[in-house]
Amino acid sequence: MGKINEVIKKIRNSHFFISVFKVGAGQLISQILTLVSMPILSRIYSDAAYGDTALISSTSALLINLFTFGMIPAIMKPQEDEESRKVFTTVILANLILSTGLTAVYAVLSSRIQLFEVSNSYGLALLLMWLYCVTNTAYSAMIVYSNRKQRYNKLFFNPIIGTATNFLIAIPFGLLGFGFEGFMLTYILCDLLCCVHMMWGDFPFSRHYHLRDFLRVFKDYKEYVLFQYPADFLRSFGNEYPTQYLGRVFPTQELGGYSMCVRVLQLPIRLIAAPISTVYFRTATEYHQEGKNLAHFTYQMVSKILLISVLPVIVFILISEPVFALVLGKTWREAGALASFLIIQYVLMFCAQTTSYCRVSIGRQKTDLAVSLVRFAIVVVSCFAGYSVFHTMRGTVVCYSIGQCIYNIFDLAASFYCMDKKYLKKYLVISIAYSLLMYAVLMVKGIALPG
Repeated sequence: MGKINEVIKKIRNSHFFISVFKVGAGQLISQILTLVSMPILSRIYSDAAYGDTALISSTSALLINLFTFGMIPAIMKPQEDEESRKVFTTVILANLILSTGLTAVYAVLSSRIQLFEVSNSYGLALLLMWLYCVTNTAYSAMIVYSNRKQRYNKLFFNPIIGTATNFLIAIPFGLLGFGFEGFMLTYILCDLLCCVHMMWGDFPFSRHYHLRDFLRVFKDYKEYVLFQYPADFLRSFGNEYPTQYLGRVFPTQELGGYSMCVRVLQLPIRLIAAPISTVYFRTATEYHQEGKNLAHFTYQMVSKILLISVLPVIVFILISEPVFALVLGKTWREAGALASFLIIQYVLMFCAQTTSYCRVSIGRQKTDLAVSLVRFAIVVVSCFAGYSVFHTMRGTVVCYSIGQCIYNIFDLAASFYCMDKKYLKKYLVISIAYSLLMYAVLMVKGIALPG
C-alpha cells in the first residue's frame, strides 16, 4: 500500500504527467464523441465522399508544409514573447500570400491542369482547399504558441470544440446530401473556432511588425528553413503520398476504404500520442538545455507503449473485419481487412509521434532531414512495388504497411542514436521483436481464415 501511495504521490508531483493529463483529457472526451459520430457519418456519407475529402485534405497538407517553410516549430524557440509573435506573424503571412497565389493560378488554368480529380465541382473543391490551407496553418501555429505559453487548459478544450463542430456541421450536411463539401466545411469551421478560442487573451500576432521583420525572421531562423523545411515537407509527402498515389490508380470508392482505415487508426494517435507529443516537445527542450538524460526518459516511455499494446493489437488483427462491418456498416468490411495490416505500422507510428519533436529539440535538424529522405524513398518504392506486383488495393496497402514499419523503427532509432547510443540496441530489439510477433499473428490469421 505504501508503494502505491508513493507512486500516486510521484504522479501528482509530475509536471509532465499533469500537463499530458490536461491535454489528454480533452482528447479523451473528443474521441468518445468521435466514436459516437463515426457510425453515423459512415452511413450518411458515401465512400466516394470519403475519397474526395482525403484527396483535398491531403493536397492541402502538402501545400501547408510547402508554404510555412518549416517555421512553425520555431515559434517555440525565442526567449522573448514579442520575438515569438514575430515568427508567428511571418509564418501566417508567408502561407497566406503563397497559398492565395497558387490557388488563383490553378483556378485560371483549371481547364488545362488540375491539382486533383473529384466527383463534384472542382472549383468549389479548390476554394475549400484554399480556406483549409489558411485556417489549418493558423491552427497549427496556435497549438505551438499555446504550448509555449503553457496554456494546457485551452488545449484541453480544443478537441472538444472540434468534435462538437462535427455534430453541428458534418452530420446535418450529410443528411442533406452533401459530399466532400460537408467534411471540408467542418474542418475549416473547426480550425476557426479553435483559433478564436486559443487567441482569446493570448494575441499571437506582433503589434510592432515591419516589412523588414519578414526577411529578418527567415535569416535568423535559417536552420529551420534549410533543414527543418525540407524535412517537414518530405515527412508530409510521406504521410500524404499513399492517398495521392492510391487516388490516381484506384477509383475514389476504393480510396474511401483506405481513408476510413486512416480515420479509425488515427484515433489513438489523436487521443494519446498527440497530447504526449505536445508536452514532450517542451520537456525535451528543457532536458536538452539542462543536460538531463533524454534518451532514458524516451526509452522508458516507448517501451511501455509497445508492451501495453501487444494484447489489444493481436485482438484487433483477429476481429477487425467483423467489427468494422458491425460498427460502420457492411460496406466497410474490406476497410477492416486493410486495418488489420495497417495497425502494426500505426502502433510504431504512435511511438514515433510521441517523440516527433525530439531531434528538433536537441538541434539535430540535419539528421531530421536525412531521416525524412529515407522515408520519402521507402514510401514511393513500397507503394509502387505493391501496385506493380499485385494491382489490387489490398496488396498495395500491405506492401506500403511493411515499408512503413521499417521506416518507423528506423525513425526512432535515429533519435536514440542522436541522444545516447546505448539505448539504441535496446530499442531495436524490442521494436523488431514486436513487429515480427504481429506479422506472425497476421500469417496465422491468413491460414486460419483464408477468405
